[in-house]
Amino acid sequence: MAKKRTDRQLELENLYVDNLERLKEMFEYRLEFLSRFKWPGSESASGDPSATQGGGGGGAVSGSMPTADDYKGPDVGAHGQRNLKQRIAGTDKWNDLLLKVSVQEGVNPVFMKVIMAIESAGNAGTATSSAGAVGIMQIVPKYHPEFDYNRMRNDPEYAIACSCKVVKGKAEAAKRSGNPTDVHEVAWRYYGKTAAGKSYGDQAVQMYEGLGFNPKDSIYDNPIQTSAGGDASITSGDASGVIPKGLPAVKVSGGKVIIPTGVARGSYHKARIDYGRKINWKGFVKLDTSKFTFLNPGQNKFAPDAAAAFNLLHSAISKSLGWKKILITSGFRTEAIDGVTNSAHMCGCAMDIQVHGKTEALKVADIAWGLGFRGVAIGGGINRGLGFVHVDPGPDGGGWAYSPYPKYRGPGSWG
Repeated sequence: MAKKRTDRQLELENLYVDNLERLKEMFEYRLEFLSRFKWPGSESASGDPSATQGGGGGGAVSGSMPTADDYKGPDVGAHGQRNLKQRIAGTDKWNDLLLKVSVQEGVNPVFMKVIMAIESAGNAGTATSSAGAVGIMQIVPKYHPEFDYNRMRNDPEYAIACSCKVVKGKAEAAKRSGNPTDVHEVAWRYYGKTAAGKSYGDQAVQMYEGLGFNPKDSIYDNPIQTSAGGDASITSGDASGVIPKGLPAVKVSGGKVIIPTGVARGSYHKARIDYGRKINWKGFVKLDTSKFTFLNPGQNKFAPDAAAAFNLLHSAISKSLGWKKILITSGFRTEAIDGVTNSAHMCGCAMDIQVHGKTEALKVADIAWGLGFRGVAIGGGINRGLGFVHVDPGPDGGGWAYSPYPKYRGPGSWG
């Protein structure tokens, strides 16, 4: 008589099936991508040598937020507002803050700039409206009682973060209704699903498109691209508040990752893990899901300094290998695996990248090493065709190996 399976065994079986489904989806995506892919220098799949394989709206700028100087749209909007270019100009001084907060919240920063332009033209002193809307992003307390409105009146960063949360809520409602999460739909819902709300959405499209972006972009996209060189425009994420005082953060400068020095690798990660638990991971950020796909979406949580390093890695891999997205088989996790209690994964500073075969694994590992990463190791079933490359920007501990493979210590070092 067969033994009855335990609840834990059933849980693991269900998790295994879920993971297989995600792998199937990613495999189908990779097949579709490879059918279109051409090596640099050849014509694109469309036959047009000038066409690109990138996603998102492209945009009028490179590596930075758009400004009023980029605006080519109408000056009178569908919602009845006038002087649209002037309204956009009023938001230009908030570009850095809009980009920072939007990326932290996982929301399209250009969309948030358009919303700010419509709502307040970037005037932090905007009075409470006749409808009761408050602050630079004009949020109505009776609809969102969860926010601190006294703080919102005086703290633009907090106001933008609250607005991002409202936008994500509207986008989730759109998805539940079977609607897109594009500029028009979410802007319409931000105002309210009324006739006036529709004209609000129409104007948001005019302004977004006038800045040089595709209004079909999702509000979850980040259409801001890196510069032609790719890497130098990506700067370090602000790690203040997410690591203990005195502990060095990861830095990104001049297109390179600068790893922490002067501290043992294990001790470094253990200190970050303990502090992260203490603050309940507050201040951690999500990576752009138009660039990274997660086998377990719940593992998309990273320390901001590590996130900046991984964005740099994506830029380099995309430029060298033509990948639009990177599949992450393991990201942030709270549990120790194989007794390793000081894993870089447990402080939001590591990712395992799925690769197909030894050649692809070595290309990814070499790119990471060349950028300055020293937490690089190759594992999984590489010799059987499918494996992963572990990458983290932690201190150099001399490397380690996943059995039965040797250590990876730079180009040419791996058997």
